[in-house]
Amino acid sequence: MSTTDMNNAKAKKRKKVKLAGPVNELFIQWLEEWYTETAMKGSKIQYAFGKALVSLKRYPLPLKSGKECLILEHFGPGICVKLDRRLSEYKKEHPDLFPDDEEEPNNVEPVDTQSSDVVEVLNSPPAKKANKSPKKSSYMPAKNSVAFAVFVAMHENGLDCSIEEQQLQIVVKRIINKPCPSSCMDNLIKRGLVVENSNSDVFTLTRTGREVAELVYAKYLLSKGRPDRERSNNDKIMSYNSRLTDFDLIPLGSSNPKDEPKEVINLDDDANSATSSQSSRFKNEIIQLDSQTSQSQFSSRSQSSSQMSSKSEPSDSQTSTQSELNSQASSEDTVCMLPNSFDVILIVDNHETGARMTVQTETIEELTKLGVKHDVKGLKIGDFTWIARDAYGNELVLPYIVERKRMDDFAQSIKDSRFQEQKFRLKKCGLKNLIYLVENYGSNMFLGLPLTSVLQAATNTEVIDKFTVKFTQNHADSMVYLQGMTTFLTSLYRGKTLMSTTSKDEITQDFEEDILNLLKFKQFNQMSNKARNYKVKEMFVKQMMQLSGLSLAKAMVIVEKYPTPLLLINAFHEHGHDLLADLKYTQLGTRIGNAISNALYQFYTRQTFT
Repeated sequence: MSTTDMNNAKAKKRKKVKLAGPVNELFIQWLEEWYTETAMKGSKIQYAFGKALVSLKRYPLPLKSGKECLILEHFGPGICVKLDRRLSEYKKEHPDLFPDDEEEPNNVEPVDTQSSDVVEVLNSPPAKKANKSPKKSSYMPAKNSVAFAVFVAMHENGLDCSIEEQQLQIVVKRIINKPCPSSCMDNLIKRGLVVENSNSDVFTLTRTGREVAELVYAKYLLSKGRPDRERSNNDKIMSYNSRLTDFDLIPLGSSNPKDEPKEVINLDDDANSATSSQSSRFKNEIIQLDSQTSQSQFSSRSQSSSQMSSKSEPSDSQTSTQSELNSQASSEDTVCMLPNSFDVILIVDNHETGARMTVQTETIEELTKLGVKHDVKGLKIGDFTWIARDAYGNELVLPYIVERKRMDDFAQSIKDSRFQEQKFRLKKCGLKNLIYLVENYGSNMFLGLPLTSVLQAATNTEVIDKFTVKFTQNHADSMVYLQGMTTFLTSLYRGKTLMSTTSKDEITQDFEEDILNLLKFKQFNQMSNKARNYKVKEMFVKQMMQLSGLSLAKAMVIVEKYPTPLLLINAFHEHGHDLLADLKYTQLGTRIGNAISNALYQFYTRQTFT
């Protein structure tokens, strides 16, 4: 058999991935039409349509809107909006072809595929009882199972959520120290969560699979660094005995009856049985907490009625207990907020509102119009964050912070190196959920940098630095996003008991716990002050990041191995200029490379510079 015949035979056996959905075919038809029209006119826009067309034809998964095309290469907001308008007109002309649209609730929006991070999925409003098809989001793999690790690996691999089988095995092995059997992937494929691409060794998440992956990855992020998260509830309560005086812990109350627990299904045949999806609550149990500070002086706090008028009114039993707890605060001034005894409030940086009068007016007016509880304060870092405030004026910071950038300011911050420094400070602030909110600036044509460079920086921030990157159309759209986040955080925290802590390392990241440790707002602001005494390692990182091409991720890996400049210099003298070349700074094993290693060698070992 000739080589040509063999190739033809292989081509016949090769699987083909068809576009799964009529919307994809419509988009291809319209893009071809627009490409032809612009080509006949000699317009340069033809190249944009042509590139988008090629990219769409390669995409195997079904699309439901033009907005979802933003995850594809060569698709910008302009083309996506144009597709959505054409699709809307087409649906009006052919309503019989889209019967499912009438059954969908009005308040449910399509998944925002621009941001694949934790908060983006959690931001979607909870499904109402009227929704007849909530099952797709109720299936979750058990923690630490192979399926759990598969979703984490595919989510970490980038916006397209595709991964090669060999690479998948490596990442799964790293996460749970187990191999990934083929039976697990078969189960995921049967459930419609994963599809196997044409070359049979690449797996891609479906739309439903992406939603599951977002939730799984959220659990994974929140559980990292918490080796003791499986302790019994008694151990959790007793961990506070060094900060609380002796008191009887009243029942914390039942959870919201509307918040039904999600069904936990183990997709891994070899994994252990799934653990309970919700931790048990303490009911009608009195626990004595030992403390060495029982002899200390106690003082009660009060606030004027005018300050309390805007707060939510707790019940009589909660008010009396809350008053007792706060009046018995130790010398460390520990704050305890019982469930449903506090408000979640959006904090707006006064520099954010004071930069320009128009911005100030727009921000306050939009938030007021949307009914968002907000307050304007000076933030040492970030533009927005959220606090829990009780009737006594105590304020605890929730572990979410937002840095807002307009596209032109975003590009300028990249040029003058503010971008890297801001990311560094945000990572050090102690709040684990970091959000980069980027607003469009007109047509995004005059930014001072190529648009591709700006988008690449945003992608690196999301994929490498593990930020949530959210793109919005304008300032009003940003305020709507903040409204959704405020609603979500209110529902997430209102049933929890909040405790103050004095250390960033003690902030609770596991939301399945009933008692959460949070920093006081005043303390958080003091710790985030830019003008502070840096540690040697922190200053070392800032120094290295002045080198072009040396990102925060690379600098952090270097200082983990060589915490001081002296140690690095000695190592360079001993091993030469290729010392850092093979150092890996990503989970996929990406090397720092010879160029950066040699540049650092020259900088730290040469006596003079010419």
